[in-house]
Amino acid sequence: MKKLSIIILLSIAFAEFVAEAQNIQFPDMIRFSQTFPWGTARSMGMGGAFGALGADQSSISTNPAGIGVFRSSDFSFTLSLADNNSNSTYEGHQTTDFSAKLKVENFGAVFTKKTKREHGLLYANFGITYNRLNDFNRNVIIKNPNASSSLLDEFDYYANNQGDGALATRDLSSFYEGLAWDSYLLDTMLYGPGWYHSDFSDSHTYGQNMVKKLNIRGGIGQWDFAYGMNFNNMLYMGLSIGIQNFDYTQTSSHTETDVNGNIPNLQSFTFSEYLNASGYGGNFKIGVIVKPVSFIRLGAAIHSPTFYAITSDFHTSADAYYDIALAGDNYDSYNESDYIYDKNTFITPWKYIESVAFQFKQFGLLSLDFETVDYSSMKLSGDEIYSQNDSIKGGYAANNLRLGAEGKIGPFALRAGLGLYGSPNNGFSKINYKTYSAGIGFRGKKFYWDLAYVLLKYSNNYTLYQYTEQQGGNGLPTWTNSPQIAKIDNNVNRFVATIGFRF
Repeated sequence: MKKLSIIILLSIAFAEFVAEAQNIQFPDMIRFSQTFPWGTARSMGMGGAFGALGADQSSISTNPAGIGVFRSSDFSFTLSLADNNSNSTYEGHQTTDFSAKLKVENFGAVFTKKTKREHGLLYANFGITYNRLNDFNRNVIIKNPNASSSLLDEFDYYANNQGDGALATRDLSSFYEGLAWDSYLLDTMLYGPGWYHSDFSDSHTYGQNMVKKLNIRGGIGQWDFAYGMNFNNMLYMGLSIGIQNFDYTQTSSHTETDVNGNIPNLQSFTFSEYLNASGYGGNFKIGVIVKPVSFIRLGAAIHSPTFYAITSDFHTSADAYYDIALAGDNYDSYNESDYIYDKNTFITPWKYIESVAFQFKQFGLLSLDFETVDYSSMKLSGDEIYSQNDSIKGGYAANNLRLGAEGKIGPFALRAGLGLYGSPNNGFSKINYKTYSAGIGFRGKKFYWDLAYVLLKYSNNYTLYQYTEQQGGNGLPTWTNSPQIAKIDNNVNRFVATIGFRF
């Protein structure tokens, strides 16, 4: 429950939620590094499997050699409407919420230059493109109308386990249990000197209505400045410099209301957390595509880590209402913590991509990308997390597989794709994310359009709090490490449209 809770929340972006009361852990660093090959509707309709194909602006962020495949200059623009449905299950109670956003997925231009040679270097191309790599937008609601424990149990635990000295000398967190004390949610009247308690501690009677809300906004995007070459229409080479940025905003609120009048003194309270964060970073990518025979293409690419500079601010608040008057005849108490302003640097993993594609003249194609993400190369700045950096040097890596197919009917094309994103150090024995996609497109001489639908499915756990309180045989409180976990099932429906021009 210390300062690094800020960085934990940064890592929530396209993955499993984590408890607020933990320092940063290895899984959080993994989640913060997660990216997807979003971009044009053609690429997304084929599952993002474009590493050996090229001639699509999305492919530049996967394998920059793909820019060398262009034979005419190209401009494209892509919009998507993403609908994120989150279904939570907590102690048998299910709740669904959604978030819908219109986003720019791709924007850019490629400029081709044909040489006058008949052999050797035939084209030298340059491109500037923007592709979205992740989308954090989601709303989540977790409910339990008849709770059997309370967030105040955890605040009470930390308040009573900050040493054995006098209460005045205990180092209560000003963002969590200390804020609860300032708001009268913790007191010292029940057990006598040296013990904190909440209104739930009196009889350990619960049954309150509990509602947790998470509102998350932001995403990751990247500008690529790429240069590619075409040698004899058989060998394509490329490199790119990427400028990556992210923005992240989260507001969370945890509300408990005594709807049945079971809890003495307390009517309700809301504990909230607020986080704003942003970062900019740079990386580079190199790649090659080889066409050994007319219908086979082989591709390989290496992505350097992104070197991020992150700034963030974070604070918490507590708002409580009581049946009895407090000081000054008020029945409510509202308090805010100070703001934490922080700066960190973060190094994302190296990535390696091997690709193969089979092209069948006028009939269509099949494509496959196999991606390895070397999470052991990650690192986050800060004295308190050096042990976490050391713990990931044991060879953690994830394997991701993308498959795509396209069938042609004259100037039209039908597409389908599949993406499987594995968890670190588990190969494909555990798949964290799955994407299913389909699309249609039209190709004219100077103009083209594409439409795609992508379904992203993933599940994650959210820990509301870690410790629950019971009354011991001696009349004093005891606590159990029994995490209160809600399962979140996420279905992201993304509708994508691209228009493009050749010139």
